Amino acid sequence: MEKTPLVCDYGSGFSKVGFSGTQAPQAVFPTILGKMKHTNVLEGLGEQDWFIGAETQTNRTELNMYYPISRGAITNWDNVEKIWHYSFYHSLQIAPEQHPILITEAPLTSKEAKSRMTQEQLLNLEMG
Repeated sequence: MEKTPLVCDYGSGFSKVGFSGTQAPQAVFPTILGKMKHTNVLEGLGEQDWFIGAETQTNRTELNMYYPISRGAITNWDNVEKIWHYSFYHSLQIAPEQHPILITEAPLTSKEAKSRMTQEQLLNLEMG
């Protein structure tokens, strides 16, 4: 059985992810990450380290905020990987290696950035 392709548009302001053939994305969330400013003394008790998308708004005063995409260009690959993981496993609740994926890119994306995107996707999302 053929799996439905995923369509992902990770922008500077918002990320939009969903399945091809649908009228609208299944998930739209801010492309923002937040990490707790102060390390938890009781580390290891299950407190969340990173907050992504709308999750950042409820704890905004306690978080250092990160914007991994600026003007359509990825500026922090580690944080973008967290956005990818969130979009697949949290927002869509799917395993990305089981679906073909189409990722949009800005019109003036360099060849180096395109190559890095492919490499990161293959390595980090186990689609190789």
